[in-house]
Amino acid sequence: MLDFYGTLVDEDTDVITAICQQVCEHAPPQTVSPAEVARAWSSAFRELTGAAHGPAFRCQRDLARMSLAATVSRYRSTADPEVLLRAQFAYWRRPQLGGDRCAPVSLVRPCLSWRAGPVRSGA
Repeated sequence: MLDFYGTLVDEDTDVITAICQQVCEHAPPQTVSPAEVARAWSSAFRELTGAAHGPAFRCQRDLARMSLAATVSRYRSTADPEVLLRAQFAYWRRPQLGGDRCAPVSLVRPCLSWRAGPVRSGA
């Protein structure tokens, strides 16, 4: 098991911050702050991931879509969740290596270029 985000690569915090800002910019004036949007989105995402196992399994991308759509709706924002999530999905495909990490990045760098298919259970 490898703790990937925050250990080898940077978290997607900057991308999430930008998405939350866009939700606010497309919401009715002075109804919400980016921090409130981030908390609501995180809460919705955690709730969905907590239920997404066994027969109710959903991909993380689906959960991101569902949780952001619910958050956008909650704050009456006109932002398009699909458009906003493009940046996050792009980051998930190619995260930035954490330059200040203590992990031996040189040992795992070859693994980071390896392209695996979707993880499947069973069979």
